[in-house]
Amino acid sequence: MKKIALRIHLFTIGFLLNLIVPTYLLAQLPIKITNTPTTGSDPYGFVTYKGRLYFSASSSTDGPEIYSTDGTPGGTVLLKNINTLPGKGSEVGSLVIYNDKLYFGATSATGGGLWVTDGTTAGTTLVKDLSSVQFSNPILLAVANNKLFFVDKFSPSGDNKLWISDGTTAGTKLLSEALGGLDVGRGPSSMRAINNRLFYATGNTNDLWVTDGTVAGTHFVKGGEVMDGGFGSRFFNFIGQLTQFEDKLMFRGYDQSKTGDEPWISDGTPEGTYSLDLTPGAGVSLIGTYRYYNGKMYFYFPSAGLWSTDGTQAGSKQVKNVPSAERFTVFNDKLYFVSNTNELWMSDGTEAGTVLVKKLTSGLVSQMIVSGNLLYFSARTSSNNSDLELWRSDGTDAGTWKVSLFSPDATDILGKVKTLVDANGQLYFTAQPTGLSSPELYYLRPNQAPVAPVIANATGTVGQPFFQAIPSFTDPEGLPLFYSVSGLPANLTFSGGGGGIIAGTPTASGIFTITVSARDINGLTTSTTYILSINPAGGSAFALQAPTYNCATGAITFNTSGGDGSPIEYQAAGITNWTTNPYQSVDHDLITANDVQPITLQARQHGVVVTYVWDLKAYCTNPPTPQPPLPGAFTLMAPTYNCSTGAITFNTSGGDGSPIEYQAAGITSWTTNPTRFVDQELRTANDTKPLTLQARQNGKMVSYVWDLRASCSGARLAAEETTTLSVRVLGNPVAGETAAVEISGAAGQSLQFVVSDMQGRQISKDRIEQASVIQKHDVRISRAPGVYLLKVSTPTQTGTARLVRQ
Repeated sequence: MKKIALRIHLFTIGFLLNLIVPTYLLAQLPIKITNTPTTGSDPYGFVTYKGRLYFSASSSTDGPEIYSTDGTPGGTVLLKNINTLPGKGSEVGSLVIYNDKLYFGATSATGGGLWVTDGTTAGTTLVKDLSSVQFSNPILLAVANNKLFFVDKFSPSGDNKLWISDGTTAGTKLLSEALGGLDVGRGPSSMRAINNRLFYATGNTNDLWVTDGTVAGTHFVKGGEVMDGGFGSRFFNFIGQLTQFEDKLMFRGYDQSKTGDEPWISDGTPEGTYSLDLTPGAGVSLIGTYRYYNGKMYFYFPSAGLWSTDGTQAGSKQVKNVPSAERFTVFNDKLYFVSNTNELWMSDGTEAGTVLVKKLTSGLVSQMIVSGNLLYFSARTSSNNSDLELWRSDGTDAGTWKVSLFSPDATDILGKVKTLVDANGQLYFTAQPTGLSSPELYYLRPNQAPVAPVIANATGTVGQPFFQAIPSFTDPEGLPLFYSVSGLPANLTFSGGGGGIIAGTPTASGIFTITVSARDINGLTTSTTYILSINPAGGSAFALQAPTYNCATGAITFNTSGGDGSPIEYQAAGITNWTTNPYQSVDHDLITANDVQPITLQARQHGVVVTYVWDLKAYCTNPPTPQPPLPGAFTLMAPTYNCSTGAITFNTSGGDGSPIEYQAAGITSWTTNPTRFVDQELRTANDTKPLTLQARQNGKMVSYVWDLRASCSGARLAAEETTTLSVRVLGNPVAGETAAVEISGAAGQSLQFVVSDMQGRQISKDRIEQASVIQKHDVRISRAPGVYLLKVSTPTQTGTARLVRQ
């Protein structure tokens, strides 16, 4: 596939001073999409189709052919070389979308014709060969009433002809032929599709016609011959500016015998076609272009300023007497236009709401479009310079800037902008680089915000010198950035930009959230934060120490030192998510795995995160030797245990008399009640390991390793059953996040409820100390639909039930 030679030009900053217009957008970076050395590719005829921009352009060896682009040089390709004659082009033009395909006129080696493409080379084919019409090339393509209309550029009679097509060869015919020889007027010079009708003005006769592609819907509307014509024998001396006005046509017509040059309205019938005679008599109004906005049509009336009309004589009135008004564009629900006194205006349709936005330097605005969320226009900004420069506006004075476009090696398109194009909310434009005879196509890449690095949390101490280097942000355009830092504690300051230093001697302790920001030269700012902890003088930094761990039970305690006294959270993979409880248990899989890797324990306090890498296997291979308690110290002793019922009482000695809490995996979480029950599974399992009982008092924690199997010495682990435990789900499947269950056969006994999924993961756990004869209880299940297992246990029995969550 042949391509235009491609390269990328990224345009860097240009530092300019201008005493009249001081506001610049200094870093818009256009990508040069086409590149034809010496001559330029001269792109034109733009249309967006299937997310790509299609257009006609020339290469260094061929004339105009059809291309498409995704906005990158590598994604800009020749769709098809239609005219294969050396040095010739197909003169592609008038691209229009019809029935999800793109139709256009082109000239091949044998002559002109109607072509169609689906966006692929193979799908780019000739619909109708018009070579018999003296190399005619279709122009003025338009779609109305689900039909495609076009005009042949040349014909043997020298008069353009109107054609109709359904997208097939057989269905592409002269309109008069398709309608059985019906008179359809002379060749159109302009057309406008409005809803299901096509209005067109005939070129040689200046008549207005309308068609919907049928015999009944095709007829003459206004014009014809007159007997008393002053400058000729036709009713209209001129017809132009065909514009849609809701379901009607508004056009400019020069009725030389009566009203002169005035706005006209037509509903497609002779009686519904009339002049808005703004200048009574056969004078000349010389109105400008029309623009529809908020239910009215707006236009400029010389010597009378900005006007609007609702389509009636009475509803046509002056909005405001402005110097002139042209380049009408609707943006942000307002009507924008420019005057010949080099001013950008905005109107809401009222006199008070028609205001000057910005006074430009001496120069004429050539084109104005909306792209993305901005208004773009090209304008001359020097009375001595006929070239056009690119501007952008957000609709305000302060937000209206000239876009300075500079290349790394030369200002080769500064002031050379030609055509502005919006495609998918992105701005494309053509500009003629210095030394070329025609323009190239560029894509204006949107300015991107700086990218922030990760800044690590830092720690300092009151009275001690502190230094911290701030890493540089990255600007996607590679342009300078301006840095600022906020939230610093007293006596610390930031100096420099990227790679700058925060330095000083802090005078106050605390936890500070520091914000580092970088702003590009267009004003886009990116910020990132980190935590700076300043410890009191003589204090120690927050640190995570080696944990306390029981190799038999998996009980683990996170240990920290230092810090600022605020709450601490703990986390470790395979142990716990973030929690304020330092007492946790290591997952059974980690305890028993032969290849378990060292575990990273984490603790955080006021945003400061510290870590400790702990080797579980090494710890249990050679655990620390426990120190015997001091006389009179707080101590946990052997429990009192009933082998038949599973009732257990924690026993302690010593201490300071303050409240005591108790905990043991498989028995209870932390509680001040020393009498609990051992889980049924632990009492009946043949491989039950020794349990680590724990007690804590006033921050002091002690433990006792207790061998349940040895304590019972083979005694009966379950009492004789007199009543069978029954578990019944009240309403299964379950619609909510809780399930109602009914338990019988457990009167007077404790009940434990455990819900787990089918992979054995525990969902919820609950306990009732003393059950009634018929005990009802709600158990919590997961939000996710599925099947869950409910296990209900007394000291002597276990019952199960399946829960189905809808």
